[in-house]
Amino acid sequence: MRFEPAFMIPIVVAVFVAVMIVHRLHYRRKLEPLVTLLDERSGEVQGFFRFTLAGHFNGREAAFIVTPGGKNRPPHFHVRLACGAPIEFAVTREGLGSRIAKSLRLMKDVETGDFTLDEKYVFSCRDPEIFSRWVREPQVRESITRLMDHSSVDRLELENGRLETTRMRLRDDTVSPTSVRGVLESLETLSRTFEVGK
Repeated sequence: MRFEPAFMIPIVVAVFVAVMIVHRLHYRRKLEPLVTLLDERSGEVQGFFRFTLAGHFNGREAAFIVTPGGKNRPPHFHVRLACGAPIEFAVTREGLGSRIAKSLRLMKDVETGDFTLDEKYVFSCRDPEIFSRWVREPQVRESITRLMDHSSVDRLELENGRLETTRMRLRDDTVSPTSVRGVLESLETLSRTFEVGK
């Protein structure tokens, strides 16, 4: 009996399509419960390779995004909230990699003047004076600490009018409505504080 590779093509395609459908349903189910956090109380998960649920939270544009992982990359979960502050910045955890990068002058770290924050996090911003002043405000300091430590956020950034958190481990508790509400509330506090100071 001769093996015909042409007969395998439909089977391979069918398996690929089935895997993609299961994959899509898995991430859709993870995001769907978050619709309860949106002002609209409704919404549909969009996307095929990147999954997004968008709406508003307390009148601000908001979005929840899952970027599936790959062979050497875990899935990422992002929470976005609109912010009209005039600056852009990023906050990540201080670690061995960032210490080495800073010692080799490959990374610039904005010193905020708050020893505890400067020891735990790496701050980058084009307007370090304004950012340092804001970070020392109690509400901002508390919100950043809550996000980075208690909500296990790996990256916090303000860019293009959006505050965004990124978590690099996608667990059930990471995308639970209770956990995500805490993240949204902290982002909202930061947005209000930054916008008042602009």
